[in-house]
Amino acid sequence: MDKLAVVDLYPIVKSSVVLPARGYGLKKIAPFVGLKYSAANAGGAQSIVWFHQYQQNPSDTEVVSELLQYNREDCLAMKCVEEWLRNLSTKPSTKENTSHSVDITDQFLGSSVIFTGEKEKN
Repeated sequence: MDKLAVVDLYPIVKSSVVLPARGYGLKKIAPFVGLKYSAANAGGAQSIVWFHQYQQNPSDTEVVSELLQYNREDCLAMKCVEEWLRNLSTKPSTKENTSHSVDITDQFLGSSVIFTGEKEKN
């Protein structure tokens, strides 16, 4: 059985693509794979605030829902970015695109990488 791997996609994205974005963090590149976080203030810092609020009042179902939704969306975004990188690396070359296509993702993203979540259908 393959060993499970934990992979940081940030350096892979940064070294593989050039995007018109202010950064290469997950929240910045998610729109390029067709995703948008439902909370305008979604992010690591906000998730800490939500978790702290949950600890203060575990019966606050609104906070729990926001935190769980953020976590679901983060997992989905990671999975979609990983799939996007794999698709970029396996596109066949055409006459218009004569650059050599190198599959850089498999050296980092072996088949043993496990992601959760499903891309929601519109």
